[in-house]
Amino acid sequence: MAHGLVTMLRGLINFGRATLEDGECERLSVVLHNMNFPRVKSRSARLTAEHAIAVRKMAWEMGRPSMPKHSSSI
Repeated sequence: MAHGLVTMLRGLINFGRATLEDGECERLSVVLHNMNFPRVKSRSARLTAEHAIAVRKMAWEMGRPSMPKHSSSI
């Protein structure tokens, strides 16, 4: 997600540089171009049906019933 946000930031800065011809965007574009952000491996943990049931149960116990108490799809 962070990588996607940095990509979006770069796109916005490049828009300001190229389309708006903004000097500060030009400067930021050069700075961001020279920066490297390491990518991390994807997490291997997956939400299981048991986890989802436990989350719903805890939400109901905490008085936060924003999710259905029981679901026939799980």
